[in-house]
Formats: sequence, structure tokens, C-alpha cells
Amino acid sequence: MKRILVVVMVLSFAISIASAGLISFGFGAHALNSNPFVDNTFVPGTVEDWDFGAEMRLRVLFLEAQVN
Repeated sequence: MKRILVVVMVLSFAISIASAGLISFGFGAHALNSNPFVDNTFVPGTVEDWDFGAEMRLRVLFLEAQVN
């Protein structure tokens, strides 16, 4: 039973590594409304109500690093 489990684990890791790119790099932007609902209705608010930021991601095989 242990041998079958080890074989399944190794195969699943091998498939995920083979199907994924070796190195992946991405960047993007995000915005967050600090108070999106007033009296259970969505209110977009003003520019002062929003927090803006950026993010970068670097992934090598199954390891990932992210900076916001």
C-alpha cells in the first residue's frame, strides 16, 4: 500500500512539473474599496475610499514568491 501511494505521489509531482513552465513571472495592479457596502447596497465611493497597489509574482516550478 505504501509503495502504491509513493508511486502515485511521484507521478502527480512529475505531471505537475512537466505541465508547468519552469519559470513564470507576472505583475499586476489591484484596488480595494475600504467601505463597499452602505445599508446593504454597493456604493463605489470616491477616490479617497479606494486603496491602490501593485504586485509581482515569481514562480519557479512549484515555489512561489509574491510582493504586494
